[in-house]
Amino acid sequence: MGLFDFLSRIFGGSPPAAGGAPSPSRPVGTKKQAPENSYDLGGYFRRPKKRYRATFSYEPPKYVRNEPYAMARRAFYPQDDHQFVDKSAGYRPHVLAKYNLPQIRTPEELALWLAVPLKTLVWLADYYDDLWQEPARKKNHYHYKKVQKRSSGVRLIEAPKAILKTIQKRILHEILDHVPAHPAAHGIRKGSSILSNASPHVGKKVVIKVDLADFYPRLVMKRVKAMFRAMGYNVEMCAWLAKLCTNKAGYDRDLPQFYYRRHLPQGAPTSPALANLCCFGLDVRLSGLAKKFNATYTRYADDLTFSGGEDLASPERTAALLWAVRKIIRDERFYANALKTRVLRKGTRQIVTGVVVNQKLNVSRSEFDRLKAVLTNCVRKGPATQNRHKHPNFKAHLQGRVAHVTRLNPARGAKLQRLLDKIAWAS
Repeated sequence: MGLFDFLSRIFGGSPPAAGGAPSPSRPVGTKKQAPENSYDLGGYFRRPKKRYRATFSYEPPKYVRNEPYAMARRAFYPQDDHQFVDKSAGYRPHVLAKYNLPQIRTPEELALWLAVPLKTLVWLADYYDDLWQEPARKKNHYHYKKVQKRSSGVRLIEAPKAILKTIQKRILHEILDHVPAHPAAHGIRKGSSILSNASPHVGKKVVIKVDLADFYPRLVMKRVKAMFRAMGYNVEMCAWLAKLCTNKAGYDRDLPQFYYRRHLPQGAPTSPALANLCCFGLDVRLSGLAKKFNATYTRYADDLTFSGGEDLASPERTAALLWAVRKIIRDERFYANALKTRVLRKGTRQIVTGVVVNQKLNVSRSEFDRLKAVLTNCVRKGPATQNRHKHPNFKAHLQGRVAHVTRLNPARGAKLQRLLDKIAWAS
C-alpha cells in the first residue's frame, strides 16, 4: 500500500443536519444523539478504536564517548564521558532496497553521493540554521518573489539557486521519484496532468471543489523528516535530507508567521513530490470517504475534487460530505479555504483544474476567446505589444497554450494554430 501499512481509521462525531446546520449543544452528562433530520451514513462516523500508524517504531538516539561520524551533535547534557549523540539508529536497508533507493547512513556518505565536499553540504543544508537572518540574506540559497493572490494575501515564491537546485534535482530523480504516491494524487508527477485529474469527473451530476489554504508553507520540516524516515533512512539522514529540501524565510512583516519555520518552498523541484507523499494519509482517508458516498476523489496539489451521481446530488448528501471533508482536513493538520469551496451542479459550467468536464474534456469559451484575441492582436500589431508578462520566449509560450487547447478541442485548436502561423516573428 505504498509507504505505510494503514489500519482502518474511523473518526468520531455525527453528520450535520440537513442544509449543513450544526448540531445543537447538549447538557453535560447526557448522551449525544444524532438529530432526527440528519442523513444516515451507515455508521461511518463512529469513534475510532485505532489510528493509522507507520510500520516502524521510534528508536531513541544513543550517547557515545567518541564522535561516531562527522558533524555528529554533542550531547547537551553529557552523562559521564558520553559526549556525542549517535542518531544512526533505525537504518532499514531492506526498505531502501524495496524502493531502489541509495544506501546512505552518514553525512560523509551523503556528501560522497551528492559529489560535493562535506563543508559545502553543511553550507547548503544550513546546518547551523543562521542563513535566514538579515545579515546573511545575501548568502541564502533561494531567490524570493512575492506574488499577490487573487483573493487576498501574499504568496512567496522561493526558487533555489543553481547549486542547491542541482542537489534537489538529484534527490528528486534518485529518491523521491522511486516512491509511489497515492493514486488519487495527480499534481506534478510522471504520467499525470491536469487532464488526468479532470477526466474522472466528466459527466457527473455534481462536482465539489475544496481548496487547501497555504498548502506548501504548512508542510513543515517535521513532516518531511517523517517521509524520509518511512523510506528507511536513519534519524541523522532524515534531518540532512529534510534540511536540503526545506527553507526558512527571513523576517518580513508582509509574510504570515508560518513562513518563519522550515517548510517546503514553493519553487523547489522537490516540493511537489514531497507534498504528495506528505498527503498520503489525507488521500487515503478522503478516498475512503468518497467510496462511502459512491463518489470519485482526486487531488491536484492543493485542489481537492469530488464528483458523483444521484447518490451525491441531494443537498443533504452534499452537506454531509463537505462536513466530513472539513473534519478530515483539520484532523490531518491542514486548513480548508472556505472562500474557494464550490458545489457545481450539472446545469452550470463545471471546471476542474481549468478544464470543463460537463460532457467531455473541453476548454472554456472565455479562455478560448482571450487566447484568440491575443493571437489576433499579435498578427495585427506585432507580438511585442502582447507580451505583457515579459515572457523570455513568448513564441514558445503561445505555442504551448495553443497545444493545450488542441488537446482538449481539436477544432478550436486548429483555428488558433492558423492565427499563430500568421504571426510575423522578429528574427
